[in-house]
Amino acid sequence: MGSEEGLNSEKVTNHDLKDIVWDLELSQNVIEAYIQIEEDKIEPMQTESPQYMSTWTWVYMQSFQEPFWHRALYEHLLEKLGKCSVLFFPIISKEEFHFTLLTFHKNERKWRHYNPLRSLGHRKEERCIDIARNFVSGMKLS
Repeated sequence: MGSEEGLNSEKVTNHDLKDIVWDLELSQNVIEAYIQIEEDKIEPMQTESPQYMSTWTWVYMQSFQEPFWHRALYEHLLEKLGKCSVLFFPIISKEEFHFTLLTFHKNERKWRHYNPLRSLGHRKEERCIDIARNFVSGMKLS
């Protein structure tokens, strides 16, 4: 009669789903998908290769007070700004539990925030861009 167990005997619990959703590799895949979508859009206009920042960069940009993070992230950000026309900042949203992508287009001096849940709050998008603008206000963007 064959095995009747298979999927019928398996149960997926909330704990299992939480483990899957919080899986780091899965999270990285989501961020990479956003980046690929945006790269495809800007590639025809791009003369210099885009640069990618760590998700920790966004955490740091919101406070930028820790000296170790300053060395590890801020100086790295300055270096990358000199080599590109577009910077990608993957962001993990803790309040809404999803991923967004903030981009800085150096030549246009414009920030863009790509948020699939934008309808949940336009002001959150503006705050994200405000934080980024404040962070780079003193940086040389030659």
